[in-house]
Amino acid sequence: MVLSITVKRPFVLYTAVLAFVLLLAYNTQPILRRASLFNQPHQSEGEVMSSWSSKYSGWHTRAGSYLSPESFTPTREGLAFAALYHAPANPDGFSVAFFHPNVAVDARGEILVVNQEDFEGLETLARASLELPPTEFPMNTWRISQRRTDQPIHRLHVPRSADEIVETGVQGFEKGKKALKEPVAGITELPEVLHEIIGLVVEGREGYERGKANEEVISKVKGVLDGV
Repeated sequence: MVLSITVKRPFVLYTAVLAFVLLLAYNTQPILRRASLFNQPHQSEGEVMSSWSSKYSGWHTRAGSYLSPESFTPTREGLAFAALYHAPANPDGFSVAFFHPNVAVDARGEILVVNQEDFEGLETLARASLELPPTEFPMNTWRISQRRTDQPIHRLHVPRSADEIVETGVQGFEKGKKALKEPVAGITELPEVLHEIIGLVVEGREGYERGKANEEVISKVKGVLDGV
């Protein structure tokens, strides 16, 4: 009888400890789950998260160098569309401009030869913005819902005719967001055409470093937009 008690005590003790550990682990799970929520990105009520894609993504990488950059002269007649960049620290920024038949000037002031399919696709998207309703906000701006108010503005300039260039702005652009701060003509999300073209315009800023761009070339391009 004594031998039997001696054998069972370690087993009983082990079983009790194991049960206590399992119970502790079970009760800790809800706490860990609640804690993990604090580390997840906050999504406010009404915020629309979206994906971004375009068949023309990578156009900047596919473009080649213009063989005789000194011979290129940007003209109003040749302008397909352009995009400026307005931010608190860079109010007169520049992103990209496209000129017929297939030339682009990027944010670095580099003159590029664009793949013809890319060029035509981007121009088609840019021109589709002319069909959107006016926003009645300064610079005809569509404003994405963001927590911070000092968001940069991408300013798209598209010729409607030889005498008119239409400006359309997108403030607070982010590829994962489309919800607008205020509706525009009953529209509550950034139109898909703007979501796509601004995402492509951003590619024109790849490799840009402030103070290292060819300002002479960029100044000539901006001169085409004077008076807009």
